[in-house]
Amino acid sequence: MQPAYSQSCTASTDPSKDGSDGSFYCINGGTVGGTTPSCTCTSCDAGYDGTSCQTPSTCTASSDSSKDGSDGTFYCINGGTVGGTTGSCSCTSCNAGYGGASCQTPSTCTASSDSSKDGSDGTFYCINGGTIGGTTGSCTCTSCNAGYGGASCQTANPCDASGAPTNGGVGDCTSSIASGGTCQPTCNTGYTVSGTSSCVAGTLTAATCSALCMASDFSNKDGSDGTFYCINGGTVGGTTGSCSCTSCNAGYGGASCQTASCSLSDGLQCSPTQLIEIKRLYNKHPDRKCGN
Repeated sequence: MQPAYSQSCTASTDPSKDGSDGSFYCINGGTVGGTTPSCTCTSCDAGYDGTSCQTPSTCTASSDSSKDGSDGTFYCINGGTVGGTTGSCSCTSCNAGYGGASCQTPSTCTASSDSSKDGSDGTFYCINGGTIGGTTGSCTCTSCNAGYGGASCQTANPCDASGAPTNGGVGDCTSSIASGGTCQPTCNTGYTVSGTSSCVAGTLTAATCSALCMASDFSNKDGSDGTFYCINGGTVGGTTGSCSCTSCNAGYGGASCQTASCSLSDGLQCSPTQLIEIKRLYNKHPDRKCGN
């Protein structure tokens, strides 16, 4: 039998074993070698080192999702900072928009009014009533307010102004007028246009054609049908519902130029009959008016 000092070493899990009796502390997969009292422990499992393979290594990051840190390599992605030692690895300080033990979980997207936000950090440009959805890297913006579209609900819809107004023509209007734009339709003879047609976020405010007023000597014509009582040389104007009678002949006034009036001071505007009467009354009533 060999003397104790020349025996081959054997492994032990007792940290007090230094090999002086041929038993040597050697763990974590280490291979014991040598003879008493010069024992060694080599070929440690991955993630361990030291004279007895007793020291866990500092963790290193891996993109392999199967790496759980048991060998000192830990799944840590999306900008995470790996920390800890073999068997107790961690992954912290993930990039914005990610979480989880390995920074592997994309966050639920949140809306932003910043047009530079593309969702890569979980924040996505989404305006005009859009509903944000998805997760970091795959954000969406849907259900925009009426009149808006685009990936971020940022685009105001155009308007179709190609329809001619009643009693008119399309003019320079087309089937696609940009939001904020205007165009000018035309009206048939005898009608006047209310203005321009305008587009705001897909809603068209269309110009209309209204009939021009015509003069009538019937006192019951109030313009509601486009015909207006206008006599004594008055000039009819306006459109149906808003007629007027102006520029009456001298000596007449009123809404329809129906009222005759004169005084001695403007006698040249009076009829001969009115002049005789006003002269007769002038001495007693110098401010007296006379009718027809």
